[in-house]
Amino acid sequence: MSVELLASEDAARAWIGETFAPTAGQWKQLECFVDLLIAESGRQNLIASSTIPTMWVRHIADSAQLSSFDTRDGEGLWIDLGSGAGLPGLVIAILSSRPMLLVESRKRRCDFLRTVAAELGLANVEVVEAPLERIETRSAATISARAFAPLDKLLDLSARFSTESTRWLLPKGRNAVKELALLPQPWQRMFHVEQSREPDFGGFRKNRGKTARKAMIRIAVANQKGGVGKTTTAINLATALAATGWRTLIIDLDPQGNASTGLGIKQSQRESSSYELLRGDATLAECAIPTAVPRLDIVTATVDLSGAEIELIEFQDRLHRLQQALSSAEAGQWDICLIDCPPSLGMLTLNALIAAESLIVPLQCEFFALEGLSQLLTTVERVRERFNQKLSILGVALTMFDRRNRLTDQVSDDVREVLGPVVFETVIPRNVRLSEAPSHGLPALIYDHRCAGSAAYIALARELIDRLPNVRKAA
Repeated sequence: MSVELLASEDAARAWIGETFAPTAGQWKQLECFVDLLIAESGRQNLIASSTIPTMWVRHIADSAQLSSFDTRDGEGLWIDLGSGAGLPGLVIAILSSRPMLLVESRKRRCDFLRTVAAELGLANVEVVEAPLERIETRSAATISARAFAPLDKLLDLSARFSTESTRWLLPKGRNAVKELALLPQPWQRMFHVEQSREPDFGGFRKNRGKTARKAMIRIAVANQKGGVGKTTTAINLATALAATGWRTLIIDLDPQGNASTGLGIKQSQRESSSYELLRGDATLAECAIPTAVPRLDIVTATVDLSGAEIELIEFQDRLHRLQQALSSAEAGQWDICLIDCPPSLGMLTLNALIAAESLIVPLQCEFFALEGLSQLLTTVERVRERFNQKLSILGVALTMFDRRNRLTDQVSDDVREVLGPVVFETVIPRNVRLSEAPSHGLPALIYDHRCAGSAAYIALARELIDRLPNVRKAA
């Protein structure tokens, strides 16, 4: 650990000591909780791995500060919604005698919360495993939620737990004022924004903001026709980008989950997926998990996503769910995000197009593949006009190219004649190794980096980087 990080941890501990005066037993409980949290994060994605070196600043002190906004020690029930890793609930339960109800819908996380409460001897902690809407109503003196859901949805779900004297403590980022402004007037009058009470901890927070990288680049990989190589393109481009130094994230937005499978992610590892992300049941940091490829993370997909299009209808901001989720990404955590879309132009793909800055269109070199291209381009234009003026087509990638077939050359020539320089120079050939790689849970670039398909995707990645605005390049 660097001198700067050690200094920031010491400063965070000193601030906790001065503000809350923990006993020796409480200090031991906090340190034990940190050890358990780090160990469990290696088994399930409780906190972002990049935040572990600054645990005491980013998680412990950040959670503890909520107690300073409500000093009614020992008075009334405190409900922490979406407790996940026990932040802030367990930290507050350690530092105060308040009865604490931790609400979490995911079994593995509830098991972790119960284990910590038992090992630390926290008799004031109760863990409830259920979605919030299914929990029996209780009157809360204090309600907290850290990255649980957008403010409007959070209040709709939890209003029944509040009374006239309930104090709501809802940590929000830079969009707090904007979220508050979107609430109905009665709610707006009940809430106000307060600044964090944490110091800079030796300049750590202040310096972090100055040295952070540019915002994450967002690229959708879409074509409403199936079998054109969308997923193969997404995972191999992502692998090539990660290999050249880009911190890369893939969002698997296809209910078939082929991108997740192609990167070797088993079903048992897909606890928090793009389904939970779109519903607001988990944050982007909670959903993203590392792959076997260094610097490449993924938000997986499960079959639950197939019902999302129907479930999202109830949300007023249903077309902007992914955009809001990606906006929560911490600056510098990832350089670039590739969104693997399903083979349709439904709500999932629209979410991707609205969240993205640009679009890559894989196009199979066959006649029928051309029929859907005009429909996709029309949809892109409508999205640009109504929802996302920044959306642009970064390029069309010709896939499954077979030089032995004259029709392939004809399709390629026709597309280049119509779209001109939008079409990437690199073409992806038909290649057995590209087809074999997913069955081994590996990108083709790792399965056989010498094959023609891998070489083509490496060349395509170079073209992709060259097309990105110079000010946004990270490698």
